[in-house]
Amino acid sequence: MPLILLLAMIVVPVSAHSPIIAGGNDSPDRAVMIDDPAKSWAVFSYLPGGAAAHFYKFEINEGGRIYFTLQISPESKESGFSPLIAIIGPGVPDRMETLPFEVPEGSGVLVIEGTPADSAYYEGFTPTVFYKVVSYSSEAPATGTYYLAVFDEIPGSYSLAIGYKEEFTPYEWVTIPINQILIYLWSGQSPLAVLAPMAIVVAIGLLFILWKWRPTGLGRLPKALTAVASLLYIGTGATILNQVAYASRWAELGPEVGITLVFAGLPVILGIAALRKAQNWNPSTRTRLSIFALGVLGVLLWAGVLVGPSMMVVASILPRRSVNH
Repeated sequence: MPLILLLAMIVVPVSAHSPIIAGGNDSPDRAVMIDDPAKSWAVFSYLPGGAAAHFYKFEINEGGRIYFTLQISPESKESGFSPLIAIIGPGVPDRMETLPFEVPEGSGVLVIEGTPADSAYYEGFTPTVFYKVVSYSSEAPATGTYYLAVFDEIPGSYSLAIGYKEEFTPYEWVTIPINQILIYLWSGQSPLAVLAPMAIVVAIGLLFILWKWRPTGLGRLPKALTAVASLLYIGTGATILNQVAYASRWAELGPEVGITLVFAGLPVILGIAALRKAQNWNPSTRTRLSIFALGVLGVLLWAGVLVGPSMMVVASILPRRSVNH
């Protein structure tokens, strides 16, 4: 198990961002607040098009680095979506652009119009596929409040990566599995396509267990919870591999796919270990501690979409009893 943790720490890529699923930020007054513009964030949102714009707000000192990358999903590129982004703030030269929104008083505006790249970019950490539209880096001309506004006449899904320091809080790390699913949906995939691999693994796994383990089956509740949780862990690997297959439709996969395969393989290894514990389940302290540890590792390695690890932890502390009582 220490080796698994070490591998996870080694393969975290430098392109990782703390994800934000944005919404409702359709005016400067309702802008999403970016607490630290130096920290690496990745916003995922859908722009309805027309006169709509999305706003992001941050405070920065003069000379501080304003850094962001605007990207779009493959499905949105096919629809002709190519959003513009405006930098709004003190000291920004006003080019007298005609804009579909009001600019805060005393602020200048710089509108950047990019062009979606010809080839898609594969990000192995999530994994996700993007088409880059704009990449920007400059020093803030003055101390104050700045806004980034994303807008376009055509609707589409975009990602706005802000900042350059890759770091995560414990909460951000733990909730990444939930955000991953939301990101896959953001990219244009249906819920069925996203969730089917894990559902298939769990369904087939349960049928196999009920056939192979009889007559003992899943008669003990801790055993049953551990078995189902282990299948959710293995299903995480299947889900990630399914996303690799989806990405291969749009982008040429390079060495970074190795990172993805490690993140797919580690939950499967944990799941197989947990399944063996479930098969040979006994109420000893050693077994319970092992199951608890597998639950904690599941949280750290994004296995089981938080549901599996929770089931594993509960199984480790439940008293011995039959599921039929």
